[in-house]
Amino acid sequence: MRRISQPAVLAAIAVWGLSACVSAAEPVVEEQAAPVPQEQPVEPEVVEEEPDQDALAGVNLVECDDLERQLVQLPVTQQTEAFGEGDFDTAYSMASPSFRAAVPLAAFQQLIDSSYGPLLRTTDLSFDACLIERELDFATIDARFSQGGLDVFGLRYVVSDTEEGWRIDGASDLQVVGTGT
Repeated sequence: MRRISQPAVLAAIAVWGLSACVSAAEPVVEEQAAPVPQEQPVEPEVVEEEPDQDALAGVNLVECDDLERQLVQLPVTQQTEAFGEGDFDTAYSMASPSFRAAVPLAAFQQLIDSSYGPLLRTTDLSFDACLIERELDFATIDARFSQGGLDVFGLRYVVSDTEEGWRIDGASDLQVVGTGT
């Protein structure tokens, strides 16, 4: 059986499936990320508009069962709670080892502050679609966040089953998916 590189699969899944997180009838407003100062320039990662069919050929995403859903939701819930308490160390610990190896804590905090600020003020968290690829040990889960019942934001998380348990590999761009009352 051919093993597909996980980064290729994760990029394809994130691009391919984001539409499930956002209803077509709802307005979508993307926040612009502020530039992150770095010591050395880094080439931006190119994400294809359409998923790479070769990367998706060996991917068998299926709906999470109840236990898998609970396990996949846990790091997202714990990270969101840590953000609400201003505890970036705990929030960072919910990231996968590969994410932490690539992104230092200070850069993670700056990324959250500049591009995912609403996560710091979330008052309600709910989950939607959960899809898992059991052979490759990763899953996606859609999350919705609100701030005091007002704006509702959507994210698609990609999480991996690591030696530390399920951990967050990344998330889609934060999008406004509705407003509350």
